[in-house]
Amino acid sequence: MPYRNRTVRYITRPEMESLNLPLRQGDVREDGFYFKQYYIRVNNDTGEESKIYEQWYSQETLRKQKIHKARQKKKNSDANRKFIRNL
Repeated sequence: MPYRNRTVRYITRPEMESLNLPLRQGDVREDGFYFKQYYIRVNNDTGEESKIYEQWYSQETLRKQKIHKARQKKKNSDANRKFIRNL
């Protein structure tokens, strides 16, 4: 496994602006993929950072995330209502 000792560090908005990175969250490519964020892989042993990578999501992935978020919101809201009623 070549990436066993690596973690990911996400690039913050101020870092993006200082590095003049062109893409912003929600930008769309010609093939329909949406830009999510920039990240850097960090070697845990040496602390060395790699190049900057881009994370893109397909329309299908975004649709699934939206459905999952809605289900979680409903589940949490139902649990909160039940808790309040029990009080």
